[in-house]
Amino acid sequence: MMDLLGVSVTTSVSAEITGLADAEPQNTSGEGTTLHYWPSRIWRDANGNEVDKSPYGHIALQLSDRTYISYWPAGHLGPLDVGKEVEPSLHRKYFDDYDGEHQTDSETFTI
Repeated sequence: MMDLLGVSVTTSVSAEITGLADAEPQNTSGEGTTLHYWPSRIWRDANGNEVDKSPYGHIALQLSDRTYISYWPAGHLGPLDVGKEVEPSLHRKYFDDYDGEHQTDSETFTI
């Protein structure tokens, strides 16, 4: 059980954690769904100055038929925008999320 923004969430997941070598991963097993997870983080330049941040992290799903489901807001959100209604950025692929997360591979879980 974890407390996420004051909401208690209970979950049970059997997962295999893998690293991604390619910018366009493939779920070729024909079974299961791949959960891509980018945790919240701060990117810094060589001098340690903050250049960007992802305060909430990001998740996406890739189904066994290669359907990729990712919700990425079309506009920038700030730290006080939790719950704000925004339009999604359409037709995203893994590479779009990879690039949007400053070319950082996701942590992956097969569920």
